[in-house]
Amino acid sequence: MTCPKCGKSSPADWILCEECMPNAQTKKSARSRKIPESYQRRKRIRHTFRYITLSITLLTTLMAIFYFECEFYTIPPTDLIPEGATLIIWRNGDISEPFFNSPDGAMSKVSTEDTSLLEVIPTDRTLLELPYSEFLYLQSPLGETQEE
Repeated sequence: MTCPKCGKSSPADWILCEECMPNAQTKKSARSRKIPESYQRRKRIRHTFRYITLSITLLTTLMAIFYFECEFYTIPPTDLIPEGATLIIWRNGDISEPFFNSPDGAMSKVSTEDTSLLEVIPTDRTLLELPYSEFLYLQSPLGETQEE
């Protein structure tokens, strides 16, 4: 290889000849220079920021899907179901139903009086059954505290 400064021949893996650069480096050693710590730190921060941004975006998307596709259906303790229950149900694309619902709220929409409580509970669309939650029941339309 020839030296780009003076044109003299130099070993093949040298960047400059010995006269032009007394501490001449080989191409290999020039490539293996240590990357500054500040650059590595900035790179780590960028990667961390990307992961946090991606995580927040994914979580927000999942929450939006859950909000629009599912609902909490809280059944208070009654004679039929003494311990009560909270169901997470699939809305089937019907977003007219509230996110927090109960049989009381569903019965208020039914016009006939001969409809029973069991007929308004959407058991066919149940994804998960949880214990009764009074907080979720109070969030539903017509949800009131049960008087003993």
